[in-house]
Amino acid sequence: IAHEHRNYLADFGIILALGAAVAQLPRGRLASLIKIAAPALFIILLSYTTWIRSSQWSDNVTQAVYEVIHHPQSPRSAYAAGRIHARLALTGHTESTGKAYHYLERASELDYSGILPDVIMIQLAFLLERPVNNEWYERIIAKLKHYPIKAADLNGLHVLSSCQQNACNTPRATMEAIYDTVLNHDSLRNAGNREAHAYTSYGFYLINVHGEFRQGLEYFYHAVEAKPETVQHWINLIKVLVAMQRVEEAKQQLELFRSSDIPGATRRDFDRLTRMIEDIRLTSSQAEQDEAAPSGE
Repeated sequence: IAHEHRNYLADFGIILALGAAVAQLPRGRLASLIKIAAPALFIILLSYTTWIRSSQWSDNVTQAVYEVIHHPQSPRSAYAAGRIHARLALTGHTESTGKAYHYLERASELDYSGILPDVIMIQLAFLLERPVNNEWYERIIAKLKHYPIKAADLNGLHVLSSCQQNACNTPRATMEAIYDTVLNHDSLRNAGNREAHAYTSYGFYLINVHGEFRQGLEYFYHAVEAKPETVQHWINLIKVLVAMQRVEEAKQQLELFRSSDIPGATRRDFDRLTRMIEDIRLTSSQAEQDEAAPSGE
């Protein structure tokens, strides 16, 4: 019912055609029997199908498993089943741990699966304090090298990068190899939003995980250059400049942002950024005064 509603309207034409054919049958005992039996059989068939569907879709887990059975070559179906079991495993359902890895491995092995199944297996291993299979990292790099980078891959990269801030402990050399593959990929050249998201992801990784603000700032500038008509890229850049206490540079970028007249930018955005810049200016000014003030004996 949830997924097949788009087929119902087309069914009406078939039903009307069959109804018209039955109505045109010549009168007789057999014709009367067909006119009664055909609708009854049709209703029984629909009822049985509805019962099957309701049992298969009775809950998220059962529905996901049946989707894998019905679509064995679909990486999306296998990934969805694995993700659901991964969530159950993280909430204490230990019986779902093996199932999560089973479906995620299955999704990863299918063509055009992207890196998300491998990313979730890495994240799950760290969260459950299980061994991390180095093959998952190798598959991530191999997939990024040999296939065009899609939005879903960038989402997976964001998940992996965010995980490094708390639960995950991926070696930096491995993360740098992954980002190097992404940032130098031909499919992201002049790719607009996808290219900008890749720069943003790496900038956040450098700043939030390693505290390297100066290096990270460079990639927020790259994100604005790649997609200057996206409001969030400007906001991210100015927030980083404020965090670095580069007040004048933040003011300059805010004025450029304001003068660009970007659709979606609101006065609220400008006012909020202005207050942030002014607050950090006042804080810096007060700190300088405190340092310059003579200390009492």
